[in-house]
This record gives sequence, structure tokens and C-alpha cells, in this order.
Amino acid sequence: MNVPDGVIELTVASVVGFVFKVVFGLISKNEQKSDEADLRLEGEIKSLRKDMREENERHRVNENALFEKSANIRESVAHLKGELDKH
Repeated sequence: MNVPDGVIELTVASVVGFVFKVVFGLISKNEQKSDEADLRLEGEIKSLRKDMREENERHRVNENALFEKSANIRESVAHLKGELDKH
């Protein structure tokens, strides 16, 4: 049984073409999923950075309030000591 050369070459070329199409399709799909994951992670990182800035600001404000209160307490204690020393 003789098979013409053109049929074998066409079959091999079709199989090779199909394999390349599948492989490149999978690579493209993987790149798309990777890009989506990267964008999601970048969004989460931005959100975390924003949260960290807000936390730092809140801590700074609380720290300033504590310094003010401790300064007021020192003044009150100094005033009371002065009053006690008078008597």
C-alpha cells in the first residue's frame, strides 16, 4: 500500500501545527492569569499601604495627645508641689 508523500507531510505538518497552537494557547492563557493575579496583588498592596499610612497617622496623633496630657500632668504636679511648699 503506497501512501502519497504529500499526505504524510500534510498529516505531520497538521499535527505539528496543532501542537504548537495548543502550546502557545496554554502559554497565552497562563500569561493572562498571571497578569490578572499581578493586578490583584498590586491592588492589595496599595490597600495595605494605605491602611498602614492611616494606622501610622492614628498612632502619631495618639502619641501627640499623650505627650500633651503628660505635659499637663507635669505642670499640675509642679503647681501642686509649689502649693505644698508654701504651706
